[in-house]
Amino acid sequence: MIKTDYDDLETLLAAFNVPLTAAQIHGYLAGLVVTGSQGGMQTLLDHAEMDVERLEPLVEGLAAVSEEIRQGFAEPEPFDPLLPDDDSPLVERVAALGDWCSGLLSGLSDSEPGGGMSAEAQEVVEDIQALAEAEYSGDDEAEEVAFTELTEFLRVAVALLFAELLPVSHGEDGDE
Repeated sequence: MIKTDYDDLETLLAAFNVPLTAAQIHGYLAGLVVTGSQGGMQTLLDHAEMDVERLEPLVEGLAAVSEEIRQGFAEPEPFDPLLPDDDSPLVERVAALGDWCSGLLSGLSDSEPGGGMSAEAQEVVEDIQALAEAEYSGDDEAEEVAFTELTEFLRVAVALLFAELLPVSHGEDGDE
């Protein structure tokens, strides 16, 4: 499976003057995917105040990213939020982590998962809300460890939401 590159998505978004970051877009699309939402692309473009008809290359690119996310949840490897490379300054990666979480929360909100969420899923969403406010404090060594731990937590949290919300959004009972 081809993996979207953070910088390539940033370039695509900038070419169309989309006022959102690659992390926000990826998080938003992930929020739509975990709930099984089908109509999110228009909602996303509405948020960005974009006209779909003149933006066919952008729509196609975002649809490809959305499909990549969908396929990523089917893979045995854990889902990865789209963030800048490890070579990027930590301050940028922390900001992108917050943007990704904000995007995910917007995607979840816009897709309005039916049937509600379990207490565990609601707690996960609250934790993700706290991550959306993550800030860099300047201690590179401690921050790098914390960033790695938070990113791992996010992978597990999104997998939990996917496992719980996708069956609910399709009217299934979610029992195995």
